[in-house]
Amino acid sequence: MIARAASTLLAALLLASCASLPPSQLPALPTDYEGREDILAEYDRWEVRGRVAIRTADDGFSAALNWRQSGERIDARLHGPLGRGTVLLEGDPEQLTLRHSDGVVEVMDDPEQSIRWRYGWTVPFDSFRYWVLGIGDPALDGDLEIAENGLLKSLEQGRWRVDYRDYQRVGAAELPRKLIAVSDDVRLTIVLKDWHIPLEATAAVR
Repeated sequence: MIARAASTLLAALLLASCASLPPSQLPALPTDYEGREDILAEYDRWEVRGRVAIRTADDGFSAALNWRQSGERIDARLHGPLGRGTVLLEGDPEQLTLRHSDGVVEVMDDPEQSIRWRYGWTVPFDSFRYWVLGIGDPALDGDLEIAENGLLKSLEQGRWRVDYRDYQRVGAAELPRKLIAVSDDVRLTIVLKDWHIPLEATAAVR
C-alpha cells in the first residue's frame, strides 16, 4: 500500500512537471565575467528542465531532469534512470532525501558519496547550482577560462572539469544550454531547455 501510494504521488509530480514553465524575462547581464558572477551568484530561486546523459566506466543512461533551487533547498527529479522510473531528491547538500518510484526512501548525510555508492555515478550538489548558471562555485578555488564575450568556457573545481558547449537567451540574459562535467570515470552531459527565474528573485540584485 505504501509503495502504491508513493508511486501515485510520483506519477502526479511527474505529470505536473510536464506543464510548461512561465517564460523568464531576465534583465541583461554585464558583459564582463566578474559582473555576471556577482549578479548570478545571488540568483537563489530558479527552476530548469532538460536532460542529462550519464556515462561511467561500466554503464551509461540518460534521464529527464527537473531541478528546482530555493535558497539552499534542492528539489530535483530524474525520470528514466536505469529503468527505475522517477527518482526524487529533496533537501539541501548537507542532507538529501532520495525517493524511488518503488517506495524506497533513503536519507543521505553525504549525498554525493551515497549516490556514487548506490549508482556508480554522482553529482556535485554543492556546486551544481552555480555551474548551471554559468559561474564557478564561490566557495571553491579553481581554474576558469573566460571567453571574450565574458561567458564562462570551462572551469576546474573540486575534482571536476566543466566545459560549456552552448548558451541560450533567457529574456535579455545568456544562460547555459549545454555543459559537460567530468570527474574520474563519471561524465555528465547536461542539456538545459527550459529556464524559469522569477522576476522577484532578480529584483534585489539589480
